[in-house]
This record gives sequence, C-alpha cells and structure tokens, in this order.
Amino acid sequence: MAPLYQLRLGHQNQADRRDLALFGIVRNISSADWTSEHTIGVRHAVDKDGRCFQLQTEFRASVLAGDRSAGGASVFKILIPGSHLPEHCETLHVDVVNEGHHWLSDIAGAPASFNRTGQAIPPENTLRDEDAKLFHSFGIELASSGQLVDAIDWLCQAHRLDPDMDTLSEIRELIAAQLNPAPQIMPADGLTDTMRQIMLSGFFDPAWYLKRYGDLNPRFRGPLQHFAEFGGFEWRSPGPHFDTEWYLFQNPDLIPGVARRDLHPLLHYLNHGQHEGRSAAPPTGTMIKAVSNLLDDVMDLDPKFYATHDFDQIKSLPVANLVQATKSFRAFKRVFESIPKPYDYVVAVPWLVHGGADLMALNMARAITSVHGPRSVLILAVDHPRTDAMDWLPPDIDFLSLQPDGDLSTVEATEALLYFLQAAAPKCLINVNSMATWELFRVHGNALSRRLRMYGCAFCRDHNKLGRPAGYSDTHVGETLPFLTGLISDNSLFFRTLVDQFGVPPSLQGRFIALYNPPPSPVVWAKSETASVSVQGDYPAGFRVLWASRLTRQKNLELLQKIIKAAPDIIFDVWGRGEADEMLRDAGRSSVNLNVMGPYNRFDQLPLRQYGAFLYTSYWDGIPNVLLEAASADLPIVTSSVGGISELVTDASGWSIDNLSDPAPYVSALRTIRDDWGLAARRRLNMQRLLSTRHGWDKFVGDMKHTGIIREPSCDA
Repeated sequence: MAPLYQLRLGHQNQADRRDLALFGIVRNISSADWTSEHTIGVRHAVDKDGRCFQLQTEFRASVLAGDRSAGGASVFKILIPGSHLPEHCETLHVDVVNEGHHWLSDIAGAPASFNRTGQAIPPENTLRDEDAKLFHSFGIELASSGQLVDAIDWLCQAHRLDPDMDTLSEIRELIAAQLNPAPQIMPADGLTDTMRQIMLSGFFDPAWYLKRYGDLNPRFRGPLQHFAEFGGFEWRSPGPHFDTEWYLFQNPDLIPGVARRDLHPLLHYLNHGQHEGRSAAPPTGTMIKAVSNLLDDVMDLDPKFYATHDFDQIKSLPVANLVQATKSFRAFKRVFESIPKPYDYVVAVPWLVHGGADLMALNMARAITSVHGPRSVLILAVDHPRTDAMDWLPPDIDFLSLQPDGDLSTVEATEALLYFLQAAAPKCLINVNSMATWELFRVHGNALSRRLRMYGCAFCRDHNKLGRPAGYSDTHVGETLPFLTGLISDNSLFFRTLVDQFGVPPSLQGRFIALYNPPPSPVVWAKSETASVSVQGDYPAGFRVLWASRLTRQKNLELLQKIIKAAPDIIFDVWGRGEADEMLRDAGRSSVNLNVMGPYNRFDQLPLRQYGAFLYTSYWDGIPNVLLEAASADLPIVTSSVGGISELVTDASGWSIDNLSDPAPYVSALRTIRDDWGLAARRRLNMQRLLSTRHGWDKFVGDMKHTGIIREPSCDA
C-alpha cells in the first residue's frame, strides 16, 4: 500500500492559492535512494464541499538533511505550486514515491495528517525518540533563515515528542527576536549559497552536528549557519559521512586556504574533490583498527618506528587504495577501453606536432609496422592535447591521447600511464620527449624494467631562460639510465657530451644507440649542377635565402638579425612562429632585405624554388628536422655548428660555422653559394649521398633491428 499523507489546507479561494512547502520526516533511505530530489505524486484533492478532484501531477521532493545510515531519519521538503491546486481546495492526499518505490515505508499503513502550515506529522506510534531532536534541529534551522512560523511549528512538535526538551523558552526568545530583530545577516530567501549547497549535499546532519559539538548554542544560530560560517573552517565535520579533519590530513594542500577562510572543506569536496577522486571519509573502522594493530605489532622491530611520531595520527596516513575514482584512473580507463587490441610496442610522446622529435617517433613507429605489420604499434600522447601533425600519421599506425582535454598534471599523467602499462602489458616502451614518461622511468623504472624493455630518447642538452642546462639529459637521463634498455639519440656527438659531462661508465655507454632520422620526404627538386653562376642568370630578382624554424630563444635570433643587417645585398625570408614573432616583425619594418613570412605547416609546401640557400642559426640542437628537410630539398645549407649538426653539415656537404655571434662567416658563406654555384653543387651532391646512405630508410629500419629495439615476431612472442 502506498504511504498516504493527508494535507489539511483550510479554505482557499482562487485568489489565495499560494505555493505550498511541505516538510516531513522520512526513514530507511538506502544509499541508492539518497539523491538530491525524489519524485512525488499528488493523488487527489478534496474541496470544502467534499468533492474529490483526481490529480496526476508529479512534483519534486528534496531531502534536506539527515542520517545516511540504515534506518536513519531525514527531513524532506515538497514544493507544490498553488496553480496546481483546485479552487476551494481544503485537503490533499499525497502519495510519496521514488521512481516507483515507496520510500516512507515506516508509515505505509497509517495516513499522516498535515498541520496548517503544511508540515507532515507522522502518527504517534511511528515516531522515535531521536525524531524530537531532528524536529528541534530543523526548527532552529528554519528560525535562523527567518521562517518563524514554520520554526515554531517544528519546535512545538519537538516539545510534544519530548516534553523534557525546553523548546518553549526558545520559542519565546524567537518571538522576542522577531519583535526586536537584530541586524539582518541573511539574504532575502534566508539561505546563503554556501548554506544551500551544504544543506542539499546530503552530508549535513543537524542533529548529529549538535550532538557531536556540545559547545554550540543553537538558540541564536542554527547548526547549518554555524557550520557554513565557522565550523568548516574550525575543522568540524558536517555529519558522519564527511570527516573534515581526515579530508584535510589527506589533502594538506588545502590547509592554507582553510586557514585563510578562502576555502570551505566540504564545498571543495563537492565542487572539486569528488570529481578528482578524493575521498570524503577514511576507510572503515575495521581497516583503521587493522592498521593500528599492525603498527603495534611491528613498532618494536626498529627504533625508527617507535621513536617517530609519524604514526601517532592514523588518520593522517595516506590511503593508497582509492584509485578507482581518480582523474588518472579515469584517463587510463578511457584509453584502455579505446584500444582495439593489445600492443607489443608503445611509443610515448608529449604531443604530436611538426617537430624533429615527433618525426623520430613516427619513423620508429613506421619501422615497427614494417616488421610486425599494420596496427602493431600505438603512439600515445601523454602530456598535452596538441595534435597538429595528424597529417604526418600513416593510416596503419594507431594514435591515442591520454588527455585530450589537457586536464592532467604531470603526476596524474604518470599514474595514468603506469595503470595503462600494467593493464595493457606491452613488451616495449619508447619515450620520445614525454615528461610524464621520464618521471615514470625515474619513479618506477627499476620495477618496470623487469617486465618490459624501456627506451628513452634525448637529442641535445636543453637550456632555460637563464642559459642553464634544463633538459631531460640533465634532469632524468643520469638517474634512469641504469633502468633503460637503451638511450636513443639522432646523433652520436650527444653521447660524447653525456660521457664528458656526467662521467657515464663504460658499462652503461653500451646502451647508447644512435639512430639517424630519414628526412620526412624525398628530394622534391634538384638544381642543375651545371647551372649558371651569375647572379643575373639564376636570380633575376636577387639572391634569396630561406630561414625556417621556431622563433624562440634557442634559434639564436640575435645572430640572425646581425647576418641580415650585414648582408644588404641578400634578401632573407623568415618563416615560422614563436615568442619572438613580434620582435622580428619590428626588425622587418626597418630592414629592406628582411621579410617575416609568418607560420607554415609543411616545409615542402614553401616556395622552395625561389631560394638559393638555406640559413639556420641555433644555440643548441641535435640534428634538427628542418635541416633534413632543407637537405632533401637540395638547398645549399649554411648553419651554426652546434650539437649533432656537425655530423650532417660539414665542409664537404655544406657550410658549418662554429662562431655563434659573428655574422661575417655566415655572410661570406652565403655569398660563396651565390657566386660559386659549382662549389655549392658539389657540396649538395655530397649531402644527397649522405641522405641516401646514413639517413636512408632501409638503414634506419636495419639499425632498429640490429640494436634490438625491433625484434622479429618470433623473438617477441
């Protein structure tokens, strides 16, 4: 039988059909039914003449506060718009259900009357002792929000249920306060946004709060208002299911904000913590007791245990079994559910953009595919959501992003990657410049090295804005090399730097692997070796030089500007984007031989036939992708000799210059190319031979197989 409430409204004419707010008590709410709102149905209404009107209207009932435990009691509120009531309606029969399941089961057989103001009063025999406290607490709450009439009704009911409860004096004080009110501190509707959010969260239990904190005086400030304005910042808990002290111990990064009263612990959990996988309460008492017993058992084994205070507060110990709801676990789950099959090879990248490291990652994936077949390798973007270079991705190579929205920290991305490796169980992981993957190697490398082959890639020493070394070779390679199967670079000179700088022992030097990147595309065009050397013959519009790369401090743009200024007889077209874009545009407005062309997507889409040479400047580098592209385009190259560049561009294959500040040797080399095309042609021919041998595709695949990065399918089984 459905629980039936009867609401006696008194006579209402059409002009006075006000909205009704019905309050009542509900018990035995299961955790599955504990939502913010429930569906209720109004069965029928009876007018003053006894005529019955059938109503099939559904409304929403909000559970305001209460106890989530089995058998606990909670306060509910039902709003019925006056426009839904028939004229002269005096009685309503209300059937309260939750998605077809009656949730007032305790009073199913006994209709409850409603008093004049619309509060549901269950029959005497269904009430419990603790209900008086709940009526009292909610009466105080209503009083604190200015609902005096409703508050008095609730306090009267509390006194009826428990005559020993001195609510009459409280009623007198409420009436006196109404006659001589204090300054208003509440908004017009009686609840601040904070109070409303706390009340509707389901975590706040006013009766529990008053019982737990006996130092509070509920007569002048309700428990909800106290918790919202003071209690949360005093580390008080709103109810049995949110432990404020434990939440702050587990998340010490929140404590300064709570101390400044900038951050309310419960609101942080509701708005952020629960979505980030943070837990609202500690594990069960059984687990806490087990941990306590374990500590007691092992405490005497070592003075480091019994002499420390680290275990005095068990609540402050971190909990490591709550991964199922974390952001990192959700990211792993999304990726893991997206893969069509297990992969033996995973190539981790920070993102997928048009860069040299990305080219290396794609070339290695292509090589793996050439041996193991289509879709045998997964490229996984770990650190950032950028995917500008999807046009580089072959159709037979799978690609996924660990964080397409870019919402994971490095720590979270590292955790998500660890979960993925544990579940997907690849046999080989290759890291190409992913910070989170380097962190994975650093923290978990020793353990992971027993389960899979791990390779890191490093191409040169990077530097920060102060000029200090700051790349992975300085921060991670030294610590992780003992766990790596191999360290890959696109040049061998970088390994000499590591040995000289960090004293890498011979036993670890055997893990160095030089893989020379093939250019991204074959030669697009070639100048004739017998072309005229005269400026007028080859360059009727003047000798034009191409510079293309990222416009960053690494690219030594100060030297570039000096070269442009020192060579007014040469036209320079600068392509690219970056932080120095505006600085170069300012320089272009005062330099007649400088054209700042803007960004480009693909090198082979530039107007390459217009240029007589390619100029490259840099402070540090491996073998940059753009030099391989310029070489494959058969352009004579003039470049700074840094990092691995001198392995590609030598006096036989181009012009490689050691000086990083004097423009004179660069200008001299460019004029030599312009004036002595025969010499330029011979060096271009040597470059083409180098590209087809050391940088050839077959050589690249063979080196990956020879060094064991790629194993034959039978060996990987």
